[in-house]
Amino acid sequence: MSYNVFSQDFIDVFSFSLGDMGFGFNNSADNEIKNFEFNLSAANFFIEYPPPFLDDSKARIGIKMSPFNLRVLKDNNSFSFVNIDIYTDFLSGHSKPYNNLGPFASINWLLFENKHFDSAFYIFSAGLRFTSFIVRPEKSPFRIQLINFDIGYRRINNTNNIYLAVKLDFIDYIMFPIFTWAILRGGSV
Repeated sequence: MSYNVFSQDFIDVFSFSLGDMGFGFNNSADNEIKNFEFNLSAANFFIEYPPPFLDDSKARIGIKMSPFNLRVLKDNNSFSFVNIDIYTDFLSGHSKPYNNLGPFASINWLLFENKHFDSAFYIFSAGLRFTSFIVRPEKSPFRIQLINFDIGYRRINNTNNIYLAVKLDFIDYIMFPIFTWAILRGGSV
């Protein structure tokens, strides 16, 4: 199926965000890795489409691609350039704003660390994702996600982990100081 870039059908399927930033916790069964992580991804692109086998469902299948991801762990700091998430959304529907809940799988690959590329190293994650307050302005491909929670399995450095992560959209970091300033000045938002 092809889309005219300026048509509403194209805008309903494709969207983008500036990126997100957050923190997580990894824990392996053998306590080999037990640490906090900082995660930042920029220029996220989304493709979401209702599955053809569920005609009247509000469910959507999505792919998130990010050309840049920074991950800071206690013993492994890296940039990755191939970052793909595949997810299912069982809550979206067409209400605005909407929430997202469903399973996901992601891979971060082609990592740059210690001044060289390591094509053998990758990070694989799978689990359950809840994203709250997703806003897409009318007739716009721009997307804002208030907060994102992930819980599940992660494989890092050939070590199996259970992890929990919380991420906020970049817009949240920009708007929070503005709202705080307005409230402190006696205004309302």
